[in-house]
Amino acid sequence: MCNINCLTCSSNNINICLTCPDSLYLNGTSCISCPSFCKKCKTVATNLGNACIECNIGFAIGSNGSCQACASYCNNCSLSGPSSCDYGYCFSGYGLSQGLCAACLNDCSVCDFTNSLTCLGCSSGTYLSNNNCYLCSANC
Repeated sequence: MCNINCLTCSSNNINICLTCPDSLYLNGTSCISCPSFCKKCKTVATNLGNACIECNIGFAIGSNGSCQACASYCNNCSLSGPSSCDYGYCFSGYGLSQGLCAACLNDCSVCDFTNSLTCLGCSSGTYLSNNNCYLCSANC
């Protein structure tokens, strides 16, 4: 049985880690916590210290090797990088416009700004017609 921080350890000493779980990295013979918002990291021989190789959801690796937040109203930016948003990951009621999440208009719950504003779905109690959401009269 290994030290609580080790994934695997030396057969001679339970406190000498050989491998670490994803949220930790091996520093000599000890497992050390990754930086904030980092899911997986590794030790690198540069001035960056322990660089992240995979961030938690809602974060992406920045130029300094640390995890930085996605743009506002965004759930994932692992492909596009921090301060932006991946296609299809804006919060409900927002659509992607030039890498950022912009508010949909007129009760539209899902929109697309790829070519022009296109409403793809409406909020509850409304229906979609000709790219706009309209209030239901009854039985909608």
